[in-house]
Amino acid sequence: MKGVAYPSLVLAGKKIFAGSENGQVTFIQPGREYVEVARSEVAEFRITPLFSGNTVYLRTKEDIRAIR
Repeated sequence: MKGVAYPSLVLAGKKIFAGSENGQVTFIQPGREYVEVARSEVAEFRITPLFSGNTVYLRTKEDIRAIR
């Protein structure tokens, strides 16, 4: 993952969420070894997301997004 990471790491369900200000989002499997589960790009953001069930709410620099 590239960029500055302003958001906190978040354990959501059984995955760790990591995000950076350039909009890159990475989900990591907790454990002794690094296992990347998924990677995605959204708009630029600097705030820790809110998780509710299987939905993540993310406030970007432009809007608020709900991602499932």
